Amino acid sequence: NDLDSSIVAIRKTKEDEIFDAYDSSDDEFSGVVIAETYNETMILTLSDAVFGDEELEIMWVNGNSQPGYLKHTDDISGLAIISAKKSEMTDTVKALVKPIGLGNSYAITRGDLLIAMGSPRGRIHSTDYTWASYIDKNAYTIDGPSRIIYISDYLDNNKGTWLLNVKGELIGWNDKSHDGNVVVGISDYKSLIERMSNSSDYAYI
Repeated sequence: NDLDSSIVAIRKTKEDEIFDAYDSSDDEFSGVVIAETYNETMILTLSDAVFGDEELEIMWVNGNSQPGYLKHTDDISGLAIISAKKSEMTDTVKALVKPIGLGNSYAITRGDLLIAMGSPRGRIHSTDYTWASYIDKNAYTIDGPSRIIYISDYLDNNKGTWLLNVKGELIGWNDKSHDGNVVVGISDYKSLIERMSNSSDYAYI
Protein backbone atom coordinates (compact mmCIF):
# COMPACT_ATOMS: atom_id res chain seq x y z
CA ASN A 1 0.00 0.00 0.00
CA ASP A 2 2.89 2.39 0.69
CA LEU A 3 4.40 1.67 -2.71
CA ASP A 4 1.08 2.25 -4.48
CA SER A 5 1.45 6.00 -3.97
CA SER A 6 4.31 5.84 -6.49
CA ILE A 7 2.06 4.27 -9.15
CA VAL A 8 0.32 6.79 -11.40
CA ALA A 9 -2.33 6.75 -14.10
CA ILE A 10 -1.31 8.42 -17.37
CA ARG A 11 -4.01 9.71 -19.67
CA LYS A 12 -3.84 11.13 -23.16
CA THR A 13 -5.80 14.34 -23.46
CA LYS A 14 -6.74 16.30 -26.55
CA GLU A 15 -8.60 19.52 -27.07
CA ASP A 16 -12.31 19.31 -27.65
CA GLU A 17 -12.98 21.59 -30.60
CA ILE A 18 -16.67 22.01 -29.75
CA PHE A 19 -16.52 22.80 -26.06
CA ASP A 20 -12.98 24.27 -26.03
CA ALA A 21 -12.08 22.08 -23.07
CA TYR A 22 -9.69 19.26 -22.34
CA ASP A 23 -11.32 15.87 -22.25
CA SER A 24 -9.62 12.74 -20.90
CA SER A 25 -9.57 9.86 -23.36
CA ASP A 26 -10.53 6.33 -22.43
CA ASP A 27 -6.92 5.17 -22.76
CA GLU A 28 -5.10 5.02 -19.44
CA PHE A 29 -1.72 3.49 -18.70
CA SER A 30 0.10 2.95 -15.45
CA GLY A 31 3.49 4.44 -14.71
CA VAL A 32 5.95 4.08 -11.86
CA VAL A 33 7.94 6.89 -10.25
CA ILE A 34 11.62 5.94 -10.48
CA ALA A 35 13.61 9.13 -9.81
CA GLU A 36 13.38 12.78 -8.88
CA THR A 37 15.49 15.91 -9.16
CA TYR A 38 15.06 19.33 -7.57
CA ASN A 39 12.70 20.36 -10.38
CA GLU A 40 10.95 17.24 -11.63
CA THR A 41 9.82 13.69 -10.94
CA MET A 42 10.56 10.95 -13.51
CA ILE A 43 7.93 8.35 -14.38
CA LEU A 44 8.62 5.14 -16.28
CA THR A 45 5.76 3.94 -18.47
CA LEU A 46 5.01 2.14 -21.73
CA SER A 47 5.66 3.89 -25.04
CA ASP A 48 2.01 3.23 -25.94
CA ALA A 49 1.05 5.77 -23.28
CA VAL A 50 2.61 8.60 -25.29
CA PHE A 51 1.89 7.48 -28.84
CA GLY A 52 0.86 10.39 -31.06
CA ASP A 53 0.84 14.10 -30.27
CA GLU A 54 -1.79 14.17 -27.54
CA GLU A 55 -1.04 16.06 -24.35
CA LEU A 56 -0.61 13.95 -21.24
CA GLU A 57 -2.23 14.09 -17.82
CA ILE A 58 -0.77 12.41 -14.72
CA MET A 59 -3.25 11.23 -12.10
CA TRP A 60 -1.79 10.61 -8.64
CA VAL A 61 -3.16 8.06 -6.21
CA ASN A 62 -4.91 10.74 -4.10
CA GLY A 63 -6.87 12.02 -7.10
CA ASN A 64 -4.76 15.10 -7.86
CA SER A 65 -3.72 15.54 -11.48
CA GLN A 66 -1.23 17.62 -13.42
CA PRO A 67 0.27 17.80 -16.93
CA GLY A 68 2.91 15.27 -17.94
CA TYR A 69 5.82 16.09 -20.25
CA LEU A 70 7.52 13.53 -22.44
CA LYS A 71 11.24 13.23 -21.80
CA HIS A 72 11.92 10.44 -24.29
CA THR A 73 10.46 7.29 -25.74
CA ASP A 74 12.08 4.13 -27.10
CA ASP A 75 9.91 2.04 -29.39
CA ILE A 76 12.30 -0.94 -29.43
CA SER A 77 12.09 -1.51 -25.68
CA GLY A 78 8.51 -0.21 -25.54
CA LEU A 79 9.36 2.22 -22.72
CA ALA A 80 8.97 5.95 -22.18
CA ILE A 81 9.94 8.48 -19.53
CA ILE A 82 7.49 11.20 -18.52
CA SER A 83 8.33 14.19 -16.35
CA ALA A 84 6.10 15.78 -13.73
CA LYS A 85 7.17 19.31 -12.81
CA LYS A 86 7.39 19.91 -9.09
CA SER A 87 6.26 23.51 -9.59
CA GLU A 88 2.89 22.10 -10.72
CA MET A 89 2.69 19.54 -7.91
CA THR A 90 0.71 20.04 -4.70
CA ASP A 91 2.47 19.81 -1.34
CA THR A 92 0.37 16.73 -0.53
CA VAL A 93 1.64 14.90 -3.61
CA LYS A 94 5.23 15.95 -2.90
CA ALA A 95 4.99 14.39 0.55
CA LEU A 96 3.17 11.29 -0.68
CA VAL A 97 5.16 10.25 -3.74
CA LYS A 98 8.58 8.63 -3.36
CA PRO A 99 10.66 7.04 -6.12
CA ILE A 100 10.80 3.26 -6.27
CA GLY A 101 14.41 2.12 -6.49
CA LEU A 102 15.69 0.05 -9.40
CA GLY A 103 16.61 -3.42 -8.18
CA ASN A 104 18.92 -6.10 -9.53
CA SER A 105 17.00 -8.46 -11.80
CA TYR A 106 20.14 -10.61 -12.16
CA ALA A 107 19.67 -11.58 -8.50
CA ILE A 108 16.19 -13.06 -9.10
CA THR A 109 16.25 -16.85 -8.86
CA ARG A 110 13.64 -19.52 -9.43
CA GLY A 111 11.05 -19.52 -6.65
CA ASP A 112 11.48 -15.86 -5.63
CA LEU A 113 8.26 -14.08 -4.67
CA LEU A 114 7.43 -11.03 -6.80
CA ILE A 115 4.88 -8.24 -6.33
CA ALA A 116 2.95 -7.10 -9.40
CA MET A 117 1.79 -3.47 -9.36
CA GLY A 118 0.41 -1.00 -11.84
CA SER A 119 -2.23 -2.84 -13.85
CA PRO A 120 -1.77 -6.63 -13.45
CA ARG A 121 -5.54 -7.16 -13.57
CA GLY A 122 -6.27 -4.60 -16.27
CA ARG A 123 -7.15 -1.93 -13.71
CA ILE A 124 -4.67 0.71 -12.59
CA HIS A 125 -3.74 0.34 -8.91
CA SER A 126 -4.54 -3.38 -8.96
CA THR A 127 -2.01 -5.65 -7.25
CA ASP A 128 -1.05 -9.30 -7.47
CA TYR A 129 1.60 -11.74 -6.33
CA THR A 130 3.53 -14.25 -8.40
CA TRP A 131 6.87 -16.01 -8.31
CA ALA A 132 9.72 -16.66 -10.70
CA SER A 133 9.27 -20.11 -12.20
CA TYR A 134 12.05 -20.06 -14.81
CA ILE A 135 14.93 -17.71 -15.71
CA ASP A 136 16.01 -17.50 -19.37
CA LYS A 137 19.48 -15.96 -19.26
CA ASN A 138 19.99 -15.85 -23.03
CA ALA A 139 16.71 -14.68 -24.55
CA TYR A 140 17.06 -13.08 -27.98
CA THR A 141 16.66 -9.30 -28.08
CA ILE A 142 17.85 -6.47 -30.31
CA ASP A 143 21.69 -6.25 -30.26
CA GLY A 144 22.21 -9.38 -28.19
CA PRO A 145 20.87 -11.64 -25.45
CA SER A 146 18.88 -10.47 -22.48
CA ARG A 147 17.49 -12.04 -19.33
CA ILE A 148 13.76 -12.65 -19.03
CA ILE A 149 11.82 -14.16 -16.16
CA TYR A 150 8.92 -16.56 -16.60
CA ILE A 151 6.41 -16.14 -13.81
CA SER A 152 3.79 -18.47 -12.35
CA ASP A 153 0.72 -16.37 -13.19
CA TYR A 154 -0.64 -14.68 -16.29
CA LEU A 155 -0.74 -10.91 -15.79
CA ASP A 156 -2.31 -8.25 -17.99
CA ASN A 157 0.41 -6.50 -19.99
CA ASN A 158 -1.63 -3.96 -21.95
CA LYS A 159 -1.62 -1.01 -19.54
CA GLY A 160 1.72 -1.40 -17.74
CA THR A 161 2.45 -4.02 -15.10
CA TRP A 162 5.57 -3.55 -12.98
CA LEU A 163 7.26 -6.31 -10.96
CA LEU A 164 8.96 -5.64 -7.64
CA ASN A 165 10.99 -7.83 -5.32
CA VAL A 166 10.13 -8.24 -1.65
CA LYS A 167 12.42 -5.29 -0.81
CA GLY A 168 10.10 -3.03 -2.82
CA GLU A 169 12.58 -2.54 -5.69
CA LEU A 170 11.56 -2.51 -9.35
CA ILE A 171 13.06 -5.55 -11.10
CA GLY A 172 11.16 -5.62 -14.40
CA TRP A 173 7.95 -5.21 -16.32
CA ASN A 174 5.44 -7.31 -18.18
CA ASP A 175 6.41 -6.79 -21.82
CA LYS A 176 3.81 -6.65 -24.60
CA SER A 177 6.12 -8.38 -27.07
CA HIS A 178 5.77 -11.54 -24.95
CA ASP A 179 2.69 -13.11 -23.42
CA GLY A 180 1.48 -12.24 -19.95
CA ASN A 181 3.69 -14.67 -18.03
CA VAL A 182 7.02 -13.17 -19.10
CA VAL A 183 8.85 -10.37 -17.29
CA VAL A 184 11.73 -8.39 -18.81
CA GLY A 185 14.51 -7.89 -16.26
CA ILE A 186 15.38 -4.26 -15.64
CA SER A 187 19.13 -4.67 -15.16
CA ASP A 188 19.74 -4.93 -18.92
CA TYR A 189 17.91 -1.64 -19.43
CA LYS A 190 19.28 0.66 -16.72
CA SER A 191 21.62 2.50 -19.09
CA LEU A 192 18.73 2.99 -21.55
CA ILE A 193 16.48 4.36 -18.80
CA GLU A 194 19.22 6.74 -17.66
CA ARG A 195 19.69 8.14 -21.18
CA MET A 196 15.94 8.47 -21.69
CA SER A 197 15.66 10.37 -18.40
CA ASN A 198 18.19 12.84 -19.83
CA SER A 199 16.22 13.13 -23.11
CA SER A 200 19.01 11.35 -25.01
CA ASP A 201 18.76 8.74 -27.74
CA TYR A 202 20.06 5.22 -27.18
CA ALA A 203 22.21 3.73 -29.95
CA TYR A 204 21.25 0.42 -31.55
CA ILE A 205 23.25 -1.53 -34.12
